[in-house]
Order: sequence, then C-alpha cells, then structure tokens
Amino acid sequence: MVCNRISNKLFAAKGEKQDMSTGENIKRIRKFRGMTQKELGIAIGIGEESASPRMAQYETDNRTPRKEMLHKMAVVLDVDPRNISIPTGYREEDMIYRLLVLEDYFPEMKLERNGRTGEVVINLQNKKINEFLYQWGTIRGKKKQGMISEDEYMQWKYCRNHA
Repeated sequence: MVCNRISNKLFAAKGEKQDMSTGENIKRIRKFRGMTQKELGIAIGIGEESASPRMAQYETDNRTPRKEMLHKMAVVLDVDPRNISIPTGYREEDMIYRLLVLEDYFPEMKLERNGRTGEVVINLQNKKINEFLYQWGTIRGKKKQGMISEDEYMQWKYCRNHA
C-alpha cells in the first residue's frame, strides 16, 4: 500500500515552532507571574550574581534544569511541574498536559461537546491535520469493515510520510 503524503511536517510552516521547550515554558510562565529572571533565580536558591545568567541559560535551553530545580521553579511559579516540562508519555495524566499544550500551537482550536453523544471533540482548526484525521478515520473504518487487512493498515500507519 502506498502511503498518502499529507505534508512534510504538520506543524512546521516556515518560522513556526515545532516543540514548546522546557526553557520556553519557564520563560512564558515566569513572565505570566510578573517575575524577572533574577527574581525567579533567587527564589529557587541561586545566588544573586548567578541568578539572571543561569535563568537565561535555562530559558534558552542552553542548560537543562535538573528535576529538583524544576520542582523548585514549579513551587515558586505556583504551577504543576508538568506545565514546565511537558510529559512525553502516554498515560492519561501525561496526555492531559500534552493536550493543554495544543492551545499554544493552535490558539483558534475549539473544544465542542457533541449534543447527541456527549463526547468532547477537539477541532484544531488546521486544514492539514483535519485532512490527516479524516484519512486516518477512513482507513481505520476500512480495516474495521474488513476491506483492508491488518497488514495493509499497519503499512499505512507506520509510513514515514504522514507528517
């Protein structure tokens, strides 16, 4: 089965961010809380002289804060640590924080409840992603109806050209 080629990258229009980094999250939340780099650095126990440069290193991802340091930042910034360093797993708890990040990439997204079933639908308002989801739903339906084999579905699913 030949893979459908949606686009080279779903999220990567020219100049568009691909991943919200830990550093970008630190900076965004720090600014939201109205703190300077120096104030946050001092509040988490970094010396006054080093506070601003160290926070700049974290925010530009030139240095990665250890887990304990991330926890201190989360306490000072009054956020769950998973809002700073977005989980990469697939447990329900991880997925909730990953879903929250979608809003940063797709501010026009809509969350709608289906009046008939009560299920919540996420519409990212993105033509490429919507087209991919439609194609995915179509091929899953064909597999469920026995129109294609599991092998054909797996060939489609693991094709490198989806994103």
